Amino acid sequence: MSLADKTKSDQSTVLHMLDTAARICPDRIALIEDDVQISYRDYVYSVNNFADRLSLIGIAGQRVILFCENSIDFAIALYGVYAAGGQAVPISPAFTEHELQAIIADCSPVACIGDSGSAAEKLKSACSNVPVESLIQIGQHNASLVTEADSNYPGGICDAYLPEADRLANLLYTGGTTGRPKGVNLTHGQLSVNLDQRQSLVPLLAENERVLCFMPMYHSFAMSLCVQGAVHTRNTLIIKRKFHPLLILETLEKDRITCLPAGPTALISLLAYEGFDQYDLSHLKLVISGSAALPLETLEAWERMTDSIICEGYGQTEAGPVLTFNPRNGARKTGTVGIVVPETRLRIVDVDTTEPIEELGLAGEICASGPQIMHNYHNRPVENAEALRNGWLFTGDIGFFDSDGYLTICDRKKDMVIVSGYNVFPREINEVLLQHAEVVEAATIGFPDAYRGEVIHSFVTTKDDKTLENKKLKEFCKNFLVFYKIPSEIHVVAALPKTSVGKINLVELRKTLENQTAPAETVG
Repeated sequence: MSLADKTKSDQSTVLHMLDTAARICPDRIALIEDDVQISYRDYVYSVNNFADRLSLIGIAGQRVILFCENSIDFAIALYGVYAAGGQAVPISPAFTEHELQAIIADCSPVACIGDSGSAAEKLKSACSNVPVESLIQIGQHNASLVTEADSNYPGGICDAYLPEADRLANLLYTGGTTGRPKGVNLTHGQLSVNLDQRQSLVPLLAENERVLCFMPMYHSFAMSLCVQGAVHTRNTLIIKRKFHPLLILETLEKDRITCLPAGPTALISLLAYEGFDQYDLSHLKLVISGSAALPLETLEAWERMTDSIICEGYGQTEAGPVLTFNPRNGARKTGTVGIVVPETRLRIVDVDTTEPIEELGLAGEICASGPQIMHNYHNRPVENAEALRNGWLFTGDIGFFDSDGYLTICDRKKDMVIVSGYNVFPREINEVLLQHAEVVEAATIGFPDAYRGEVIHSFVTTKDDKTLENKKLKEFCKNFLVFYKIPSEIHVVAALPKTSVGKINLVELRKTLENQTAPAETVG
């Protein structure tokens, strides 16, 4: 049976996968967070209980916001929303009230779930102008969703809670070219088929892996690779709330981690940590890298200093999220993001004409077609028409294929900046800066950074050429933007360069930064 034809098999949705795991290996440890661990039997029991609670609210067919840090409770809540028939809307717990309000207004949730008193208060404030029926606090002491099942509990998700593959599962917000967040609608079938696709190239060994998750679980990469990937193969997921090199290295050693999904920034930090080579990483066999380009020197240093291999891939939230991967068992080409996953087609098209480019090595926009491609953008008809054309997703990324079918990413058509794996869109930052009483114009660009991939630089002009302190402008931004969107530098300039038609010339701004950072020539 093909991946696309799966509808009612025991792997047709991520809930079916959890149901299967609980029936096959109920006593296997599913989740570990610090000194708390739960079996697949307890996992399913807890999900069923929370789904019962959510069903009383009436979330079936409605959207539910998850405003939570990494935790066992996040995983239970996510599957609980699915089981009760809702569509999960996981968002960053670091978002400001300003950012929350925009998402709440766009998706009109019937319920919001926060994992702390402060999260609940922020949700309550952000919902003040939007009718939300229920605000639920989870995760602390008596509010924990973990429920221990009796040893005689038969296991399995309640039959009534197992969804059809075409039901909407996630609404995942990513940046938009307008500066406003776009909600990506993904069905249960799309999530499921993409797990199978990734598994075909980068397989996790069934009931034999210990996967570490410190990346944010609300993000599509961690949700697919960690939260749902571990269930898919009936493995154990070890959860950490935050990243710190010492904590992660100690965990890799103590918890005998075999699989580490991680972005380039984390790998660079770990390699640079003093005493890295003193930790026993002999159990670690696989690192799965994505979300941003991995520097070649980082890949080579990691594989030289550990017993593990790095499989780098490419995708985006709109694509389920995986489109390509360097295979775990097969040729891995450094500098590329691998080959296309099964039942998926990629083609390169001319950026201006959209005509297919047949010549190998010639770059153009990457377009994707396959069963994992998003249902659509929520409430975005114009952007749907731009991104989804004749069965193809226009990714906005620029790349080319070699003669062996390996894809290389070389640029982005969009103005998006990727900071430590997070998508940041300049217009959103510009709009915040323009709210400052003294700012007249604002322009924002990304600039290469060896550690974060890119950092954000903003340029502003001010009323009457007033001098504004960089620190104070950053503090102003903190009221509206999550930490990774705060500009690294905000340059107050007399004027912004303009094109012949009066648009701000971003190319000139980049040249200005390049000239400032270029090494001085020696005279000898």
